[in-house]
Amino acid sequence: MTNPIRLRTPPAASAPVTLQPAASAPTRTRVDGWTPTRQKAFIETLADCGSVALAARAVGCSKETAYRLRRKPGAEAFAQAWDSAIAHAIRRLSDEAVERALLGEEVPVFYKGELVGTRRRYSDRLITFLLRHHDPAAYGVPYDYNFVNPKDRLGRKAKTLETHLDKLTDWNEEGDGDDAHVSDLK
Repeated sequence: MTNPIRLRTPPAASAPVTLQPAASAPTRTRVDGWTPTRQKAFIETLADCGSVALAARAVGCSKETAYRLRRKPGAEAFAQAWDSAIAHAIRRLSDEAVERALLGEEVPVFYKGELVGTRRRYSDRLITFLLRHHDPAAYGVPYDYNFVNPKDRLGRKAKTLETHLDKLTDWNEEGDGDDAHVSDLK
């Protein structure tokens, strides 16, 4: 009797964010420079860790040269792969925040200088933040400290500056040369 179930071969494992060889930025050929292989390794490491400095260090280059390569003419595909890698890292960070809010964080407990166990600590602030940002209709719009905080002197000064600049613009447009408008600015 033959088996009626036909087995399929598993699909090829999909790689995370990768840089296609044709998408690498044009560079001069240098042994210690940004070869297409290094560019691909940088993008993959950047997707895993989210840090430009760590990803550049992992491939043996500096973050300054990575940013320089990103700005280089003809490196648009490299910049696009960079943006995709950062977006992937942000999604991972978001997943980690949700996991930490739901499962808490394990904290060691010491008694008389010795480790006696662990306990779970949950962050109410993290839970509130996630609820407000994922369902603002049910949990309220996220609080904006920059516009509501009465102690925000910088914000108030910026608004005052805008008012003064508008008055100066109006005064310059009138162009009558009269200094009477200057007293209005005080």
